[in-house]
Formats: sequence, C-alpha cells, structure tokens
Amino acid sequence: MPEAGRVSETELVACATPTDRTKVKDCAFRSGNVLELHDTRFAVLLHEAQTGKLVAQTSLDVKADGECPTLKSFETPRQIEDADPKQALVEFARPLVEP
Repeated sequence: MPEAGRVSETELVACATPTDRTKVKDCAFRSGNVLELHDTRFAVLLHEAQTGKLVAQTSLDVKADGECPTLKSFETPRQIEDADPKQALVEFARPLVEP
C-alpha cells in the first residue's frame, strides 16, 4: 500500500464483494453477543488506478482463520465476520504488477 501522498504510484485498485458465506464457528462473548466466523467467496474486480479500466476479474474462496478474537466491538448482538481476503487479493494481483 502506498504511503500517504504517494497515491499517484498506485497501479491497481481491487474491489472485493462477498457473494457467498459458510459459517465455520460461533464465538460467544460474556456480554451475550455472538460473532459468526465465515469462510467467504468474493467476486473480485481489479481496475487500473489512473483510468478505471477493468484489468482482471475472478472469484476467490477465502477460509476464515477460525480463531475467536479476545476483544470485539459489537453494533448488534450477533455479527457476521467474513474471512479476510487481503492475502488472496495480493496473490491474485501480484503477476499483474511485478515484472
């Protein structure tokens, strides 16, 4: 990720939208709140940062790490947490930006 003030060096912008989820675990907290951890399928679009031109698209299946967090802020008594797509996005985009 570019440093602040270096946005002009950004080559690609990724848009990842969850399209399907499979619950893998409930994390119950003493407050009574529950966090649902999900394996998640993402629809991914990669665009050129400067022009907005679509460069690539795919679907990524990302596994939840399965670990309940020690602390969590809740907006509702039961929340869904999708798997983190960051590493899968980097691996997908890498061939498009590295020589």
